[in-house]
Amino acid sequence: MKYLTTVLGILVIMSSAVSGAADKSICNPNASMDFFANGQVKACDLSELYEIGGLKCSGYSLITFYQSGKIASCILYEGYTADGIPCGDQGTISFYPSGRVQSCTLGKDFLLDGKKCIQAQPIQLYDNGRLQSCTEQ
Repeated sequence: MKYLTTVLGILVIMSSAVSGAADKSICNPNASMDFFANGQVKACDLSELYEIGGLKCSGYSLITFYQSGKIASCILYEGYTADGIPCGDQGTISFYPSGRVQSCTLGKDFLLDGKKCIQAQPIQLYDNGRLQSCTEQ
């Protein structure tokens, strides 16, 4: 009986961890999908616009996730400001597992760490938010 209780407890914990992640219903059923061993979506082409917390990812484009369920990358449907970084629409945005922005295409000129980075060019950041690289003006 103790064994059964332990197994049920583990199943409850696992199902609650998976429920925070996206499931395959967000994916275009006619496109390829990639899954983690536990069945969570790792990558797929979206079937429509995907929105979470103000972030809007374009439909019919690739989205990737970390095993934690957090978004790793997607194509932005519209401009999005993350960690103060003005990312432009139709560009790829990628995140670190921590949820901080790793890279995107700037939606406007942006000053960071004393460098003026140019609109419509990529910017890359370290996980601590410091500038790694950008095209300067």
